[in-house]
Amino acid sequence: MAIAGQLRLIQRGTRQWDSWRQTNPNQRPDLSHSNLSGCRLEGLNLAGADLSGADLRRAKLAGTNLERANLNGAMLHHADLTRANLAAADLVTTSLIDANLSCASLQGASLTGADLRQANLHRANLAGANLAGANLFRATLTRANLIGASLQQAQLTQTLLPEVCFQEANLDGASLQDSECAGSQFYNTSLRRARLQQLHLNGAWLINVDFSGSDLRGSDFRGARLQSVTFGSAQLIGATFRGAHLSDVTFTGAAMGDVDCSEAIAIRTIGFT
Repeated sequence: MAIAGQLRLIQRGTRQWDSWRQTNPNQRPDLSHSNLSGCRLEGLNLAGADLSGADLRRAKLAGTNLERANLNGAMLHHADLTRANLAAADLVTTSLIDANLSCASLQGASLTGADLRQANLHRANLAGANLAGANLFRATLTRANLIGASLQQAQLTQTLLPEVCFQEANLDGASLQDSECAGSQFYNTSLRRARLQQLHLNGAWLINVDFSGSDLRGSDFRGARLQSVTFGSAQLIGATFRGAHLSDVTFTGAAMGDVDCSEAIAIRTIGFT
């Protein structure tokens, strides 16, 4: 449980809190299971703090330093975390429904099983983050950095993902039905056995991507560039590749009924008609 003296101190504001942190650099703040709902905590130094199970609903945390903080199981519904530093933070099973994480730093953060439904992650840095099993239903990740991120079994249905960098990301078994990925970059990305029906990939760059066994029925690849992409045993019924550029792409065993290939350019492509 939270230490009462620390809880009173943080409620007094930035100056006294940061002064205490400077005086006690080796003491880890313990604010676990505390009620900080709606509190103004902008710009505070909460690096390494224990906030596990804390109630931070509607809290103001813009620009706050939460690097390596423990927020496991915390409630952050509607919290403002704009430009917050959450690098290497523990956000396992944390509830971030409708939270604003735009421009936040989440490099290497653990978000397994986190609830990020309708959260705003515009331009957030999620490089190397673990989002396995996270729920990002209808979240906004426009221009987010997901380089090296783990998104296995993540729920990304109806999610906004345009101009996102998915380099080296793992999305095996993820759900991206009816999501928007226009102009996004997929380099050395794994999307095996993923649920990708009605996925919008128009204008996307896909280089060395594995879609083996995935369901891509009705997906939109118009104007996309595909190089060294594998669709082995994938479901592509009703998909469109109109105007796409395909090089060294394999469709072996894929179901391709009613696929629109008009105006597509295919070079060294197997099974594409």
